[in-house]
Amino acid sequence: MRNPALFSRIFNTPLMIQPSKLDAIIAGIGGRFGFDNKPMPEMALTATGGHKQPGYEVIGSVAVIDIFGVLVHRGGFDANSSYLLGYDRIGTAFIAALNDTAVKSILLQIDSPGGEVAGAFELAAMIKQARETKPVNAVISSMATSAGYLLASAAGDIAISQTGVAGSVGVFLRHVDVSKMAENEGFKVTYVFAGGHKIDGNPHEPLPDAVKADLQTEINKLYGLFVSTVADNRGLKPGTVKAQEAAVFTGQDAIKAGLADRMATPDEVLAEMQRGIFQTSKTNNAAAMAHQEQLEAVAGWDKAIKSLSPPKTVSVSLAGVMDKAKCWVEGRN
Repeated sequence: MRNPALFSRIFNTPLMIQPSKLDAIIAGIGGRFGFDNKPMPEMALTATGGHKQPGYEVIGSVAVIDIFGVLVHRGGFDANSSYLLGYDRIGTAFIAALNDTAVKSILLQIDSPGGEVAGAFELAAMIKQARETKPVNAVISSMATSAGYLLASAAGDIAISQTGVAGSVGVFLRHVDVSKMAENEGFKVTYVFAGGHKIDGNPHEPLPDAVKADLQTEINKLYGLFVSTVADNRGLKPGTVKAQEAAVFTGQDAIKAGLADRMATPDEVLAEMQRGIFQTSKTNNAAAMAHQEQLEAVAGWDKAIKSLSPPKTVSVSLAGVMDKAKCWVEGRN
């Protein structure tokens, strides 16, 4: 078998990815299991800004981070049919944008079918925690399913395009038995090992029922974590998410399912964020709310002062202006 390390990242390990996309990757890889780095694909935004290393673009005061292709624990490379992007690279770009004083908010532009389990939950937790520091929104330009949706769910607000798809909150594992193939090629693999479970699930023999049961238990645990994390991020009941049975929802249906907040294109979301609009009624985004309150306070001061522009025969005290502005900001008439 060529490149067994790559083989082990595709088969016999839990994945959070659309099965059809995994099929496309396998078809693209074929028998080569060799890759050359290629440039990142173009994304859906028409607006452009200054590109900063490591891996984000600043448009106005908004950092745009592209999350695309199949997601893996570390690194990134092209696999013919899909770009494989590492959670570590996304995290590095995210932390840099979070610490960038020129960045006031962060937009995650997502087009991903998901990928590996390892690293996904840690990155999602980082995104959610960062919302206390800066507003973090997500836009699903085409697809955010499985692990891709896990990352989207961590954002304070999720917009989706009319034809964008979201969901597939589920986990699966494919075991591949290559013993017949090895036999046909004239060789046999023999393991010398210590520890009863050391070679559980190996690809050189049929999967025993006991091992399959153990793997199913592991999958169930990961599924429970996936469901509870999405439910917590989106303010849904775990039973509601579980009842979706890993279904995929398009556009308005994703909104009805509670997986997105509203319909919008990447350009529309970017324009809103540049105007200081970061949230909808379903969003619990502390940093966005604080920034929104600041903008409303400034607008309230301006309107209060204009409303107190009196005839020349009437004098206005500073205390009166202050009191009127305070009433406006607090929502009183």
